[in-house]
Amino acid sequence: LLSHAHSDHLQMVSFLRPDIPVYSSLASAVIAKARQDTGAGGVDLETTSIVLKEEWEGLLRSSHYRTSPAIGRQYMIVDGDIPDEAQTFWASPSSSRALHSTPLRVLKGRVGQLKTLYFPVDHSIPGSGGWAVETSEGWVVYTGDLRTHGARRADTLRFIENAARLRPLALICEGTHPENEWFMSEAAVYENTRLAVKSSKGLVIADFALSNVERLSIFYQVAADTGRTLVITFKDAYLLEALSKIMPNLPNLTDSTHLRIYGSNKVNLASWERILSEKYQAKMILAREIQHSQAAFILCFGYYDLLGLVDIAPQGGHYIRSSSEPFHERMVLDMQRVQAWLDHFYIQNLSRDRQRTQLGSPFHSSGHMTGSELLNLIEQIRPSYLIPVHTEKPHRIRQMVQTRMGKAVQVILPQTGESLTLKR
Repeated sequence: LLSHAHSDHLQMVSFLRPDIPVYSSLASAVIAKARQDTGAGGVDLETTSIVLKEEWEGLLRSSHYRTSPAIGRQYMIVDGDIPDEAQTFWASPSSSRALHSTPLRVLKGRVGQLKTLYFPVDHSIPGSGGWAVETSEGWVVYTGDLRTHGARRADTLRFIENAARLRPLALICEGTHPENEWFMSEAAVYENTRLAVKSSKGLVIADFALSNVERLSIFYQVAADTGRTLVITFKDAYLLEALSKIMPNLPNLTDSTHLRIYGSNKVNLASWERILSEKYQAKMILAREIQHSQAAFILCFGYYDLLGLVDIAPQGGHYIRSSSEPFHERMVLDMQRVQAWLDHFYIQNLSRDRQRTQLGSPFHSSGHMTGSELLNLIEQIRPSYLIPVHTEKPHRIRQMVQTRMGKAVQVILPQTGESLTLKR
């Protein structure tokens, strides 16, 4: 049961046997395929299709693309009908290797012999949801990752109400930020970004997560409101085109007047890049065009795109990071390298400078609840057992729940490699 398509929830699907179906929202399935199609490849990224392996000199290697097609995984869609365009995308190979796709199918209420319910929730990626599974001892509910300060706040509130009605035996609950009591809303992110871009006299670089199309839509609206053009990468464009088949309110690559695609200088384009560039040739823009009118653009560049600044040669400008702060050593080192690039081109890092005087970044909205919201969710659903996951502070969560609810909810801290048996 897949809650959403962020890597920390999706990527281990790669190691499931190919005969095990994946149950997800349609948006999660589309995002998963788009990420695999545009990724670097590898056994740990085979979330929607797998490449058979063969023995070679005592090692395993991928079979030859001319003789062995990729094998599609079975995805069962839990949140409605499947448009023909989505099925066509699902069956389309992204490389020279053929794809033997397994068509998307709609779930009809049960996973095997178990009754299941799926609930859409608000999070920082489309298609996010929580799950409930009915067992012989009662319902087990899983929150997935969720928040109440985004565009789909009502979905999260509806999930809480519906989960409470089940009177669940157990609640498997995310607890990413139990000690935070305030998060920037998406509406505030839009307004802060609009004001920053409006005051900029040069190139603006926007750095946000590829899958956060809500943030992409915000930057597109800011570009339109400030008379600029939003320039996205090939990967952004591929995901945007894929999701537009099921989410018609997203910026349209064909008709949007404030949207262009950054043209690559690579000699050998991947198959999916070549198809995209041919289809949207009129939308392609090269570095020299941006270089000559830098104040006319918002450039969507992340860490791996910054080499392109050598071709653009910015003369100052502003950088806006609209993502979560680094939370492990590699990310910290990556941000130091980003800052080195910015310093080289005299680009001001607004996210760093503004954070010195504000609580959190004015350009980012968390995908998670505050501590108080988390406690309210637990209290309203009121399970017999609470199992906190997706957290670095499980003991703090237990303390907070016991202080608020006493012994009404028993908190179990899961341990690696240990199973849990729960009874009423």
